[in-house]
Amino acid sequence: MRALAILLLLVCTSAWSAPVSWQGVDRIVAIGDVHGAYDALITLLQSAGLIDGDGNWSGGSAHLVSLGDLLDRGAESKQVVDLLIGLQQQAPGSGGMVHVLLGNHELMNLTNDLRDVSPAEFESYGGIEGHRELFALSGAYGKWLAERPPMLRINATVFVHGGLPAGVAELGIEQTVTTFEDQLHTVLNLGPRLASEGLIAPDADWISAAFDAPDEAGQTDDQAAWIAAAKHELLGANGPLWYRGTAACHALIEQPRLDHALQALNAERVVVGHTPTTSREITRRLNGQAYVIDTGMLAAVYKGNPRALEITAAGLRALGPDGEQTIVPASPEDPTATLTTAGFDSAYESGQGQELTFTDNGLKAEFLAMNERDAQRAVAAFRLDRHLGLNMVPATVMRTIDGRTGIVLAKPGQYMSERSRQEGGYSRPNYCETGSDFHLLAAYDALIGKRDRGLDDLLYNRRDWGIRIVDNHTAFSSQSRLPTYTQTPTLAPLLAERLRALNADVLETLLQDLVSPRTQRAILKRRDAILTWPRA
Repeated sequence: MRALAILLLLVCTSAWSAPVSWQGVDRIVAIGDVHGAYDALITLLQSAGLIDGDGNWSGGSAHLVSLGDLLDRGAESKQVVDLLIGLQQQAPGSGGMVHVLLGNHELMNLTNDLRDVSPAEFESYGGIEGHRELFALSGAYGKWLAERPPMLRINATVFVHGGLPAGVAELGIEQTVTTFEDQLHTVLNLGPRLASEGLIAPDADWISAAFDAPDEAGQTDDQAAWIAAAKHELLGANGPLWYRGTAACHALIEQPRLDHALQALNAERVVVGHTPTTSREITRRLNGQAYVIDTGMLAAVYKGNPRALEITAAGLRALGPDGEQTIVPASPEDPTATLTTAGFDSAYESGQGQELTFTDNGLKAEFLAMNERDAQRAVAAFRLDRHLGLNMVPATVMRTIDGRTGIVLAKPGQYMSERSRQEGGYSRPNYCETGSDFHLLAAYDALIGKRDRGLDDLLYNRRDWGIRIVDNHTAFSSQSRLPTYTQTPTLAPLLAERLRALNADVLETLLQDLVSPRTQRAILKRRDAILTWPRA
């Protein structure tokens, strides 16, 4: 029997009255960033049973949720928007619903930020001027998009394009939606007016221009209202459309923030897009409370896959054109058993060690010959890293190969060194709203007594900038003094909690076969000093 979707909350004071919370929905299908990949979207919706061969709604009482970013980069964004507008009109006739959330690229198009509109898109909308007319607040697409919410909740799941920054948790869903709508409509009403009066450059986007506006003394009332709205945090980098922390901030920093947000929003999980997953498959992270579903559907740009997340009483599963797909855990399966005993093919001798490819699963690794003491320290670094939940040290085991003692460590993959980053002039982003994984690294290096972290043993994943650290066998001195920092790092509360739990008994159990009791005592003394750092 089809369950009745019950409206729980209504936004009654905003620019439009729209439900922001639903309960009793039997089947939810969520899609991430489409970016004009019309053919891939059609195939995906058909395989999910939501549309028929003619592109009409066939999903019955299901709720389809688009997390936004329908626009930009892909050539067929107009077809995508037209399809969803049509489905949104058809679905209620079968008891279903189509929810389209705003993404940051919809916000950009609405506010005259057209840097990512492809030439083919402009052409489909009748050129630049045609695009501006259609995406104005009075235009067909602008009016429709301006009525899309930034987030909503269905059953126990929150859906939002970017993520859940602290401001959303403090406001709650209803107030976030209301405030966001009010600020957006202020920008959309005043931006064109101020541009027509020559107070904003005609081709400037109406949000960025606010940061270059005259100071308060030289502002008109309209300018002051526009600037305040354009600079509002909900429309900015730490707003729900742009925030990447839920998808990419280190778990030791982001987990407590997400726990607080979900509790405040009366939800069990959040589903986000915006940040393409490294695997280009739907990824589960933060204790399974966050699902990242931007899988790079526009293959020509992101080299990804069309994927949808289905939520029913039976659980969550990923869907693709060929049926059920894998949901990838953020932390991959522990490969230490393979590294320790499995057979391998030797690929070649590199400059530092022997490259290995394991026969059964194709796992790439590297064997580095070293004395037993250094090998033990390298393994100790790995164990301590995993115990604390840092996941910065590649899986490391001791092994003897061809009569040589050393370590086998899982290859970090496509990484660049800090030296290469500096020489290439790359800017490394910080996806956390507060704190940084560099501070996590500082605490870890201080704990293990690693005083010589260099440009070549600090590595970054080329896709998500995640940190990997190698050459940890030079750590674990018996000195208890911490390195001298030009500015004391902050300590993430969750890491502080885990450090406090790292007492002598735990440390002995963890490392007794690898480092001496004297070294263990030094670790605990360094831990005590780290715990005096200010909290993030």
